[in-house]
Amino acid sequence: MKDGKCQMGKRRSGDKFQLRPSLLYVFADRYRAARNAHKGVDYQRLSTTKKFKSFKGQAKELRAKEPELKVLLKKALAEQREIDTGKPMKNIDVLEEEVARLDMQHEEDVAKRNQLEVDIEQQEEQQSGYFEAVGVVRSGNWEATERIERSEGKVQHY
Repeated sequence: MKDGKCQMGKRRSGDKFQLRPSLLYVFADRYRAARNAHKGVDYQRLSTTKKFKSFKGQAKELRAKEPELKVLLKKALAEQREIDTGKPMKNIDVLEEEVARLDMQHEEDVAKRNQLEVDIEQQEEQQSGYFEAVGVVRSGNWEATERIERSEGKVQHY
């Protein structure tokens, strides 16, 4: 703490010229107003307003943020055009139907998974029954198991 200021060491010079989301809205409004009036944006005047305190007297820094703003405005315009072309937005009924459909699909997937688990258990029981019938004990008689599998053509040598 230096001279009663807690954040003295926390702030860095790199953090100085950042546009918060609320400032992006203000900047976008001013930008659109200037473009609709077929004028350029007065960055010098904009940098002296109360809203842009961190850019005070730094019109070049504010001008450098213009490409970022243009990208965001183009995305917003594309989204608005999609809405205006007739692509209806989903209402609550459509969303409820989609949730019900996904719930049914989930239940089917869970049932399939459970059935696969049962099938795997049955296969393991059949295999263990086969080895017991042949007389191979799982406790470590690997040579006998390998001989049986080799005679059936199932084993691959490593």
